[in-house]
Amino acid sequence: MINDAADNAFAAFAEGFAGGTPQLVSRELVADTQTPVSAYLRLAAGSRNTFLLESVEGGEIRGRFSVIGLSPDLIWRCRGSVAEINRDPANSGEFSADSRAPIDSLRALMAESAMADTENLPPMSAGLFGYFGYDMIRHIEAIPNANPAVIDTPDSMLVRPSLIAIFDRLKDSITFVFQVRPAEWDEPQAAWSHAQDRIAAALDALDAPMPPTEAGESTAPLPDPRSNMEQGDFLAMVDAAKDCIRAGDIFQVVLSQRFSIP
Repeated sequence: MINDAADNAFAAFAEGFAGGTPQLVSRELVADTQTPVSAYLRLAAGSRNTFLLESVEGGEIRGRFSVIGLSPDLIWRCRGSVAEINRDPANSGEFSADSRAPIDSLRALMAESAMADTENLPPMSAGLFGYFGYDMIRHIEAIPNANPAVIDTPDSMLVRPSLIAIFDRLKDSITFVFQVRPAEWDEPQAAWSHAQDRIAAALDALDAPMPPTEAGESTAPLPDPRSNMEQGDFLAMVDAAKDCIRAGDIFQVVLSQRFSIP
């Protein structure tokens, strides 16, 4: 029965592979003794460009799914009017500029990253993960640009994990999903075996003891955080927002200040 199921899974994989469609190889197991945090510490083990996403419903209740992203094969970022791509983040920190406008570059990346129907797999089994900063709206709408950029942070950054682990609290399960792109392989058997090996290695890491951590040497208290504006300036923003709401010019506004620790 097990061999028949495995053979059927590979046959479906090979059929999609032959058609050039990106494929997902997965394995689900019981995870009632694991937590997303402990699993992340074991699986990431200090690796760069990994993440743990927790879902929260209504701002108070932890949601059904948690997602761990590992081993991205691509990182996309945008700074101002330039989009950049790193297609080998495991071995290089170098980014290449995309000649297309950032929105066009992003559309092309989304089309490239599209996967086959995930069928019964959990949400977030594949895709691009990251953030879009406020300034990304400038690629769609013409808005004032009065605030200078004083910190070197990309306007947007997205990673494409090759291996994803999804916790399902409802089912007490964890599903490992590995992405296979036929263009990167000569034949399906090698790609299938590689995906199975990567998932098996993740399972071994999940069963391993927690990696040791060193206690910090310094016990000195942290300095007080410092705002990027004076208190009076922020309160003036609040008053201006109230006036705009009373006048009917706006119905919602988000006021912010940035805190930093030297």
